[in-house]
Amino acid sequence: MSHRFTVFTLLAGLCLVFAFVGCSDDPASSGGGGVVGDTTALELFDLGELVAAVAPPEFTVAARKAALDSFEIWTEGEYPLLDKVFGSDDPQTLYRNIDEFEELMSIVEEYLRVDENGDLLVGSFTAEVTDTTEEGVVTFNATATITQLSSATAIPSIAQGIIGTSVDLDYAIEIEVNVMPDGVMNFGLKVDSTEQTILVFESGMGGGTGDEGSLIYASFDPVDSTFVFKGIGVSDEEGEGGMFNYVFNITSESDGDFSYRMSWFSDDIPAPDYTLLGSIIGGGNKDDEFAMAYRQFTPADDETPDSEWAYEQVFGPNYTEGSGLLTDYAAYTDTTNFYNYDVVPQAVIPNPFVQ
Repeated sequence: MSHRFTVFTLLAGLCLVFAFVGCSDDPASSGGGGVVGDTTALELFDLGELVAAVAPPEFTVAARKAALDSFEIWTEGEYPLLDKVFGSDDPQTLYRNIDEFEELMSIVEEYLRVDENGDLLVGSFTAEVTDTTEEGVVTFNATATITQLSSATAIPSIAQGIIGTSVDLDYAIEIEVNVMPDGVMNFGLKVDSTEQTILVFESGMGGGTGDEGSLIYASFDPVDSTFVFKGIGVSDEEGEGGMFNYVFNITSESDGDFSYRMSWFSDDIPAPDYTLLGSIIGGGNKDDEFAMAYRQFTPADDETPDSEWAYEQVFGPNYTEGSGLLTDYAAYTDTTNFYNYDVVPQAVIPNPFVQ
């Protein structure tokens, strides 16, 4: 199917490979020694659980039917707006980005071991495992290199509108897999009593054009249990050279509310020289009420949204139609805070771990 489907089919197999690495009975090798001695796994936050506590659940469409009113524009039709926001199929959707982040983390976490003092082990760790697939016997070789950082990691200009100019990280982890020679996986990590921050860069993991990739930032405050999950991505879903790029940002508030912004760009449209930018913003309480606003811009760099594609809606729990006023959620649905065309990436994302 898509580039991402290929990526995470391969990664699912690699998780089996790395599962052997984290076991004390069968450690990876590092200069002949590997992860040995009195070590334990580093415990990190569970992003899926954090999001589930404050964000609306994954949206699914039971049976697609024609939308009859402005509420059903969000919930029905061939392309219901909620499916583009809280779904899991398209690259920009919240739950697909969560799934892919967790897939990547499931790989690197196998290598994150701390010593008796709680310090992360650094060095290079290699695993080799032979597996039987439908294509026959395949040998996987993977190496994780963990280094300590001495300065903040600068963020490429193309991503600064979402991630910021730099991120303060303590460790960098690079994973190389021989069956994915063009694939790149880099992780940055900071963990202490007041912060857990992870920066993930991946590119070329599906063997496509080489233009695909993402830069994802996730941070958790263990003191008040709030989080930030945001990122940018470039996707070549059909492998035909069309651009589909996106940005997203979901945060939790101390009162249990969520705030969400997301925009996606596409030039893979049948009409000649046609580009589109879809922008969503909203927030509130998933168990009470929340509101969302949508605008569409064609061409994508137009500063004025299309009048026929301007929708706002208040929702109750589980995407029922809410009874509150949109004005009650003005702080969450202020369309001047949309991620506009200038923020959505229009080129390949550089690797911030390679300066």
